[in-house]
Amino acid sequence: LATLLVNASVAAPFSVLDQRAGVTAAMYNHRNADRSVLKEFFMRGIEDIPTGVLDQLVGMVETGELRSYDGKINYARLLGKLTVPCFVAGGLVDQLAPPESIRYVYNHLGSKDKAFHIFSVVNNDSIDYGHLDLVFGRYAPRDVFPAIEQWLDDHPLATPYTPKPVTSSPLDFLLK
Repeated sequence: LATLLVNASVAAPFSVLDQRAGVTAAMYNHRNADRSVLKEFFMRGIEDIPTGVLDQLVGMVETGELRSYDGKINYARLLGKLTVPCFVAGGLVDQLAPPESIRYVYNHLGSKDKAFHIFSVVNNDSIDYGHLDLVFGRYAPRDVFPAIEQWLDDHPLATPYTPKPVTSSPLDFLLK
């Protein structure tokens, strides 16, 4: 299997050239994305993809299954073991994780406490969402963020998280 090393600094200028065609059309709804935000995202928000991760993604496209790098674990088959509360969401025009794949995840979760939402006009959202615009879309602060915040408010942690105080750094040896 041939591998590619996708370099974010090389990909960035090409990702905003045509927001309605090619690879970028699959990444977000161009009607929900500001060009300046896209440019910043593609310049600063993407790291180089290691060839091993790219191999996994290529394998997923070829087989329809997301597996561990060694191929031994099919992550979809483990969804039933996930029993924590889950908010499963996606965008109606998302081509990277289409609504049917999001519904599959929801249906196969072992959690009894789960919610499902596809961000779209038919579900009373401002626009039909793609993939990345769920996070940086112009309407995400109006639609997506409040929905997530409400779900989190309705599902507080049983035990509040308190980070352990840092007494030393693993890098202390450099300072000696």
